[in-house]
Amino acid sequence: PPPTAGGNLETFGFMASPQPAPTPNPTPAPATSLTPEDRIQRRLEDARKQFPGDWLVQAKGKNGYKITSPPPSSHVFTTLKDAKAFMKDGILPEKKKKTTKKENPGGVGSSPDPPSHSEKQANKNDEKADLVRKTLPEGWAVEFLPPSSYILTSPSPNPLTFTTIDDAKAYVATGKPVNAVKASNLVVSDSISKRKAGDIFADPFSLSACLSTYKTVTSGNRSAVTAAQYEGIEAMFRIMCENNLIESFAEDLLHSEGEVADTYRSAVSFPVNFQELCKNIKSRCFQNLTELKTQVYRIFHNSLKLQKSLGSPPSFRAISRHLVAFFNDMYLEYVLPSSPPAGLAGPAALLEYSRRELLRKTRLATVADVRISKRSASGLAAKLRYLAANEGQVDSIDKANGVGSTALSEEVKTGLASLASAVDSLGDLHKGEERRRIGTAIELVQAFGAKHASIAHALSRVLGMFSAPIYEFISRGVDSCSCVWAIPLRSVWVRANKKEPYLPGTIIKEIRPPSAPPIPESAKELMRINESRIPSAILETLKKRESTVLNVRSCEKEFST
Repeated sequence: PPPTAGGNLETFGFMASPQPAPTPNPTPAPATSLTPEDRIQRRLEDARKQFPGDWLVQAKGKNGYKITSPPPSSHVFTTLKDAKAFMKDGILPEKKKKTTKKENPGGVGSSPDPPSHSEKQANKNDEKADLVRKTLPEGWAVEFLPPSSYILTSPSPNPLTFTTIDDAKAYVATGKPVNAVKASNLVVSDSISKRKAGDIFADPFSLSACLSTYKTVTSGNRSAVTAAQYEGIEAMFRIMCENNLIESFAEDLLHSEGEVADTYRSAVSFPVNFQELCKNIKSRCFQNLTELKTQVYRIFHNSLKLQKSLGSPPSFRAISRHLVAFFNDMYLEYVLPSSPPAGLAGPAALLEYSRRELLRKTRLATVADVRISKRSASGLAAKLRYLAANEGQVDSIDKANGVGSTALSEEVKTGLASLASAVDSLGDLHKGEERRRIGTAIELVQAFGAKHASIAHALSRVLGMFSAPIYEFISRGVDSCSCVWAIPLRSVWVRANKKEPYLPGTIIKEIRPPSAPPIPESAKELMRINESRIPSAILETLKKRESTVLNVRSCEKEFST
């Protein structure tokens, strides 16, 4: 991937020694007349003496406390009694139940409860599924999975399941199944509905939604983290921690000083940072993958709450969402094996593989036009040589799940060696610009996988791991201080009117009439990302102007000039 600044691994705890606990503040000199601030300070000093030095004790109001236990738990207490009980016995206080208004069933003036947010979302999902169902023959079952995925099942007696509308329509037109999954492999358990299982692919940016969803997924995702999975997780976070955008999420604001740190402590209930996360990974502290994902999402969720409290521009929040998408891409490539293991059951687990294929396909189309560097070409060639030396297994996760356990023939091994040499040569400076494209390397690998089906899944995963950091880099915004963290498609000179001077600007979306040449697929994906980052008020204004421009009769002439 393109080299980026920053990223010392010691910063994130992979090779760092434990930091000493902060020392408590010294006792102030006694005063003759105590002010209210002095009384609060003296009360805090008396409270701090009752706890070890790594506990954080703060004042809350005139007589209250905010006491935070040390990491990794970082529980917050509001009374000395509860904090002492936790310190002594490790028991958390029971939460008080919220009092609700008394119901009036059947009484005068009673009315049905309004639909909840989840019910409204379910109705919207059903409406989207109905729209697609109308375009297919009778008997097809369609399920919509937020944000943009579908499960389409053909009618009996031999039902097949598709994950894209195009594949389903192609099957209706030709009768040949493409990228289909046997419906028997998508058996839904009695306790989990398809909608709940599919919600794990929605943007898991709300921490409450993340927790409620992952706790209801099949027991396979709740099992203990294996040694092979920890190796994949460490490899993933070594790449992520080299990203200079991650550095700002490694700072320990809980024990820092300053206005930002004070705002963080008041806005965030469960503080955590990347430095602490990487130490937990190194110490093997996670009981299952759900705990790992929850802690990662909590880091970015805390950042959202902090930026909202500080009144930061929308671009700062867009950076957090951008890194969440980067983590999701990396997680699917580095933690899941190349293909579903034998005997894998449950819709959520199988749908993760389908979702990975869709995201991978989009990434490869987007990065195809990027010029390949010597470092990127050498990295991809090294993965191909490792594949040949390890019987078609990408890493230890494939070995642990029995994927690609069949020995490769000498023909395939020789072909992989030749393929690695061809990919490595793409990074040479004397190659033509047309050949020095990432798309050329992708085409070579995919063509080899089409000839040798036994290694096709492993090659697809290698391309997925290779493309994820590059896709993250090219989909960054031009300026983190801008109101819109947008990806520049190209630069232009613009002015408001003839009296104003020309100023440099960037195009973040193209508007073309139907008769104009189509927009490339790579540009479409980048424009979609831009729209997701634009504030809603600005986006509505731009869409109104877009419809106005396309309705002008002289539109063809404007675009031709």
